[in-house]
Amino acid sequence: FRSAMPDLRVTIGDLFGEGDRIAARVEMEGTHTGSPLFGVPSSGLPVALEQFHVIELDADGRGARHWANVGADTIALGHLRRNATMDE
Repeated sequence: FRSAMPDLRVTIGDLFGEGDRIAARVEMEGTHTGSPLFGVPSSGLPVALEQFHVIELDADGRGARHWANVGADTIALGHLRRNATMDE
């Protein structure tokens, strides 16, 4: 992400845990001025992604398994893809 968005900002929106699992909602924002992002060439457009992570910890408290999802309602990436293809 950093190579695609040199001004990348990451914010942890929520962080909580129970038992051997922790969960986080992470917001990533930046301007797509670098390398291709998800196959889309650099566009100069702002990008906002929301991610959800669940991490299962082992007996020593280290990450043993990890699940992640970029929100299906991430409109900004669709906007980025449309604008990049319209300029061609």
